[in-house]
Amino acid sequence: MMEKFLRNLDVSYTGVFFMFAGLSHFFYTDLLASVVPAIFPMKVLLVYLTGVAEIILGALFLLDNFRKFAAQAMTFLVTVFLSVHIEMLLDYQVYVDAYKLDLITDKPVVFFIARIFVQVLLILWMFRFWYCDEK
Repeated sequence: MMEKFLRNLDVSYTGVFFMFAGLSHFFYTDLLASVVPAIFPMKVLLVYLTGVAEIILGALFLLDNFRKFAAQAMTFLVTVFLSVHIEMLLDYQVYVDAYKLDLITDKPVVFFIARIFVQVLLILWMFRFWYCDEK
């Protein structure tokens, strides 16, 4: 019984997390567009589209019949986002002002390393839902 409760909590949290992450694309559009790598065109449109994708996939994740598909798509999406975080780390000084990191820490590079670590955790988190899970 406790295992089922924890599973439902995990699924609910994951779906809601991605829906809120998607919504953030509409509230922080300029900031997010500023960190899209130069190789991607139409940065603002891309921010909106990925926001919509995260909202839809988060909602689909809450539905048993669509969870595996949503997890696969989210794994792909978060893996693509990893390229953004790597580029930010490689040129982190450019982003220190955008994030106002000098107010928080005197070692902002740690923030960007942590973002990559979190992205890898998200990839593994999503991967387990479609590869390691029974559903």
